[in-house]
Amino acid sequence: MLNRLSLFVVLFLSVFCSRCFASDIAFTLNVVAKEDQVRVSFRNTGTHSTPSTRVTVELAGEVYDSGPLGPLQPGGQGQALFTVKFPSEPGTYPLITRLLYDNDGQAISVINAGYFNYRTRRTLKVGRGINDLVLRKHRTLFVPREGGHRLTLVLPNEVRVSEREEDEQGIYFTLENSLEGFSLNSPYYAVYQTNPEDKPQGTSIVSARLTTQKVEKQDSVLPSWIYLFGMIFGLSAVFLITSRFDADEAALTATQIALVRWAFSVFIVSGLYSAFYFGYLVPEALLPHVEGLKFRGTAVGRYLLIVLRTLLEWLYFDGGNYDYFAKYVADPLYAYMLFGNYFVLRWLIKPDPKTDKYWHLMRTVTSLGRGSEKDVFWSKYSKVAVLTLMVKAFYVPLLTSWMVNDIYHQGNLTRAFRWDFVYIQSYIVAGLILIDVSVFAFGYLVELPQLKNQIRSVEPTLLGWVVCIMCYPPFNSFTFIPFDKPLNATWAPPSEFERYFALCAIAFLWAIYCWATLALGPKASNLTNRGTVDTGPYAYIRHPAYVSKVSLWIISSWFLGEKYFFLILALIVVYALRAWTEERHLSMDPDYRAYKKKVPWKIMPRVF
Repeated sequence: MLNRLSLFVVLFLSVFCSRCFASDIAFTLNVVAKEDQVRVSFRNTGTHSTPSTRVTVELAGEVYDSGPLGPLQPGGQGQALFTVKFPSEPGTYPLITRLLYDNDGQAISVINAGYFNYRTRRTLKVGRGINDLVLRKHRTLFVPREGGHRLTLVLPNEVRVSEREEDEQGIYFTLENSLEGFSLNSPYYAVYQTNPEDKPQGTSIVSARLTTQKVEKQDSVLPSWIYLFGMIFGLSAVFLITSRFDADEAALTATQIALVRWAFSVFIVSGLYSAFYFGYLVPEALLPHVEGLKFRGTAVGRYLLIVLRTLLEWLYFDGGNYDYFAKYVADPLYAYMLFGNYFVLRWLIKPDPKTDKYWHLMRTVTSLGRGSEKDVFWSKYSKVAVLTLMVKAFYVPLLTSWMVNDIYHQGNLTRAFRWDFVYIQSYIVAGLILIDVSVFAFGYLVELPQLKNQIRSVEPTLLGWVVCIMCYPPFNSFTFIPFDKPLNATWAPPSEFERYFALCAIAFLWAIYCWATLALGPKASNLTNRGTVDTGPYAYIRHPAYVSKVSLWIISSWFLGEKYFFLILALIVVYALRAWTEERHLSMDPDYRAYKKKVPWKIMPRVF
C-alpha cells in the first residue's frame, strides 16, 4: 500500500511483483516511483535466456520507452529508470508498466498497474469488477459500471480487445488471444478513473489473473488417437470372445471371465479418455455462438451466459482442476488398465457374472450390437454400473489433480516453514486437507472386495446428484453466485482474540472433518453406498463431515472475512439436502437402517 507523502512525492506499490510465464522463460517485475523518478527492476527467473528486453511506462497519457536493453540470462537482473512528467492536475493516476521480451521469436509482455499520487491521494471505492479468467482463442468479458467512472482494461500485449459494447449495466469486452502457441499466466487490470474535469483526479485498480491456454492437451506421452484405438480394440475383443459362449456363462473359466472383463474395461476407460482428450471440440464449435447471444443485457441473461460458458469450457478439461491428472495420473492409470488390470481381476476381484455390475453392463453393450430392441439386456446391476462410471469419471480426474496440487503445496509450505502461529495453523490445515483429498482420491480409484469397499448402489435421484455436484467445479463457480454478497460492506475487522479463536476453531473443525474421512477409509466417496461405517465420529453423529465443514465456513466468514450471511445460508440448505438425500439412499440398505437405530443423532449427540 502507498504511504502518505508530501508534495511531489509519489510511491508506487513498492516492490509490487507480478509474474508471467511463456514457454520456459519467466520474469519478476518490481516498480518503485518517488517524485518524478520511476525505477523498474526485473529478473529472469526462468531456465532459458531471452535475446532482448524492453520496458515502457505509461502515466497520464504519456508513454516512456527505455529502448532495447539487450539479452538477459537465467537469473540475470535488469533495470530501467525513467524521469516522468507530472500530471497537470493533482490526484491519483494509474501507472502502467510493461516489460517486453523475446521468446522464440515472439514478443511477450509482463504487465503491472499501480497508483501514482501527485500532491494528493484519491482512491475510488469500487466493487470487485473482474475475476480470474481463462482465455483460449476468444471470449467475452463483462465489467460492471461503477459510479459513472471511466473504465479501461490493462491487458498483456498478447491479448487484444477486438470489440467493445456498452449498456447501462457495464461494458462487454471481446478478448482475443493473438499468441495461441504460448501459455501465459499474467495479471490483468480494470482501471476506474474519474472524468477529466473532476478535481482531484481519482483512480481505483482491480486486478485478477488471466491465463491463456492451448486448446489441445500436451501432457500425455501417448497420442490422443491411441484411446480411440483402445475403444475399438476393447469392444472388438469383447465381441470376439463372448461370441464363442453366448449365454453359456456358467461354462466360463475364471481366466476367461477375467479376460473378458479386462477387454471391456479397456473399452470403457479408453472411451472416457477419448472424451477427456477430445471434449474440447464441443466448446470450440459452440462457444462462438454462445458469446453472440443477445439476451446478455439483463442480470438474468448475464447469469445464463456464465452458466452456459462455464459448462462448455468445462469440456476443455484443463486448468487447475485437471492439469495434474493429465500430467501425472492419466498415463500411469491407462498403463495399469492395459497391463495390470487383468491380473487384479483374475486373482483379487474374481468377478462373478451373476452379480458383477460391470459384467452386466458389458452384456447390455453387447446386446445393443447383436439384437433388436426387445433383446437389449438391462438389469439393476447395469444401472449401478452406469451410475458408478459417472461418479468415477467426474471425481477421479478432479480429486487426483487436487491431491497432486496439495502435495506440491504442502512441500512448498514445508520448505518455507517458520514458527509463527498463523503459519503453523495454515500448515496444519493444509496437511489435513491433503489427507482428506488423498483418501477420497484412493476411494474413487480403488474398488476391491478385500477392502470391502465395492459400490453396492449409487444415488438414484436427480436431486441427490444435483445438490452434491453443485458443490464441486465447474458447477460451484456459478451455483452460488446469487448468494455471494456480504451482508454489510463495512464490518469492523476482528480483534486479535477473535482472530486467534477463529483460527484455532477452524483447525479443530478440519481435524474432525479429516477424522471422519479416515474413518471412511477406502469407502470414502460421494453418491455411493459402499457399506456402513460406524467408527470414529460416525459413532456419535451420522453427518460429522458436513457439520464440521459448514461450521468452519460459518466461523471463517463471521470472524475472518466479510459476513456472507446469504451464502452461508445457501450452503446450510444445500448440505442439509445432501444429508437428507444420502440418508434416503443409504436407508435402502438394512445395515444402514440398523446404524440409524444405533446412532439416532444427525448433527449433535443427544440433541438432534
